[in-house]
Order: sequence, then C-alpha cells, then structure tokens
Amino acid sequence: MHDETSRNNEPNIVPGMDVEHRWNSTYDLLKSALRIKASLTSLSFKLLQDNNSKSFSQITETDWQVAERICDFLEPFKEGS
Repeated sequence: MHDETSRNNEPNIVPGMDVEHRWNSTYDLLKSALRIKASLTSLSFKLLQDNNSKSFSQITETDWQVAERICDFLEPFKEGS
C-alpha cells in the first residue's frame, strides 16, 4: 500500500476501523479514507483483478461522493462531541 500512496502523492495513513459502539468512528474512518481515495480506489481495482472474485468490488466515484456527503452530514456532530 505504501507504493500506492507514494504513486498517488497521498499521505501514508491507514484508515481506522468502524467501531459499533462509537458512532463518530464512522466519520473518522470515512474522513481518513477520503484523504487516500486514489490509493484505495487503485487497491480495490487490484484486489478485484488479482482475485477474480465477486467478493471484491471496485470503489467508484459515486461511492466517494456518498462518503463525502456522509462526512459533511456527520462533521457538525463530531465537532460537538
């Protein structure tokens, strides 16, 4: 993954995990994923190609737009916590 972040000129970060009992972890997870979206998109494509399996799917621009909208909605709650 380090090679992908370097190639995409993105920070070398690892998104956290969504935690069921902490709703704002969703915001944190999506926010960090959006910072490295080119790398994650490339990785999803590579996993799909390498595994030739339906258990992996390509992350699309529509998926990223939805993630951005969710972050926009959750941000005021995160700031208020």
